[in-house]
Amino acid sequence: MKKRHIEIISLLGAAVSIVTLIITFFTQILYRSSNDIDRFFLIKEELVYQKTVELKTAIKDICSGEERERKEALKELENGRIDRAQALIEKAINKRCGKLSLNYYLLGNIHSIKTEPSYQKAIDSYSAAIIMEPNSTRYLFALANSYFELPDYEKAIVHYEKLLSIEKKSHNVATIHTNLGSAWKALGRYDKAIEYYEKALRSDLETFGQGHPSVARDLNNLGSALSALGKYEKAIKYFEKALDSDLKTYGKDHPNVATRWNNLGRAWYALGRYEKAIEYYEKALASVMKTYKKDHPQVATYWNNLGSALSALGKYEKAIKYFEKALDSNLKTYGKDHPNVATRWNNLGRVWYALGRYDKAIEYYEKANAINIKYLGKEHPRVALTLNNLGGAWSSLGQHDKAIEYYEKALSTIIKTYGKDHPNVATLWNNLGRTWYALGKYEKAIEYYEKALKISERLFGKDHPNTKAVKENLEFARIKLK
Repeated sequence: MKKRHIEIISLLGAAVSIVTLIITFFTQILYRSSNDIDRFFLIKEELVYQKTVELKTAIKDICSGEERERKEALKELENGRIDRAQALIEKAINKRCGKLSLNYYLLGNIHSIKTEPSYQKAIDSYSAAIIMEPNSTRYLFALANSYFELPDYEKAIVHYEKLLSIEKKSHNVATIHTNLGSAWKALGRYDKAIEYYEKALRSDLETFGQGHPSVARDLNNLGSALSALGKYEKAIKYFEKALDSDLKTYGKDHPNVATRWNNLGRAWYALGRYEKAIEYYEKALASVMKTYKKDHPQVATYWNNLGSALSALGKYEKAIKYFEKALDSNLKTYGKDHPNVATRWNNLGRVWYALGRYDKAIEYYEKANAINIKYLGKEHPRVALTLNNLGGAWSSLGQHDKAIEYYEKALSTIIKTYGKDHPNVATLWNNLGRTWYALGKYEKAIEYYEKALKISERLFGKDHPNTKAVKENLEFARIKLK
């Protein structure tokens, strides 16, 4: 059997060897990452709705003498235009009318629900509210969530931990444990994530008992963390428990049930069982179509996932059709400058990459990158991932120096966001090693592979697929030096 040098593109790229196209764990992370991004924005939409309702209620109590302005602000809010509401709240803050801490809190909500949210401004507003009411769980929770969305997971963890020392209600404590688990998961500390998800599960079981939606959520989160660790069979058991619970609660035609079908599809996808993944994705799509119209973001997510599985089976033309459906849907929902739209461009780039059309892949990756920079800023981890994909495409075109430039930019951002001990850092060390290998600089390649291997072994263990892939790359480079 001919030896292969394994190339690992990234969380948002394809994995290709020098000899032939191969599928590796890092490709699997790609699809999981895309789906988590979509789920984040679905959750964000729910938060926007909740905060908007809260704003409508609160505006009625601000500066009660200004009836005309209040009515006008409520009308603007009803129409989704919140600038007028912001002006009213800022006026209330300047006049010192109404409850000042509440006004700052509401201003923070406005900054966080805008089409282009400013989480830093939201953080500043929530922090001002907390100065006045240091033990307000409402304000602390909003602050912690904003740090999570920024993202600054370490600071989010600090504030969630502070909440734990104040909050006494068991269900609220379970929610905080859940968010702590999600923050640690985002940092690549899956063991720590599982610890907090298990705490949430124990608490919700005690409060609600088996069969409650919160318990199903906890089971799903544990499945997600186990899946991130590569323990897919175990993850499937948790996903199936969550599915069974939600089927009893909601019936088969409910968005939560669709999410469980989708997660099972992702786990089977990760195991290389693409036909089985498609079976679950199609169930998810059929379920969610009973609730939402075809242009809903969750429908687009399932089209995207079907495209991913079809691409993995080499059915690229069919995959492109599904990715284009998802893109068209998200363009109608969000407009052209939204991260979900960037994800669709990226996935189309992936297919063209798999087809060996690296120039066309670069075209789509650059579209994705431009949107992410505009919406999220240059130092956001999603920008790093598109830079990484661009590095992979340029490397495949033989422009290795240009690839190294992209990889190093991506690495710098990822380290700033997550620290050095994170799976994405290992991916980028590996990709730099691969590129130096292609340039014939085997000593330098070994240096990077060793860094990647150390992180992978620590986070995943020696028997994990991506640890084995990096180790094989390292062995190839060492052979070249003999």
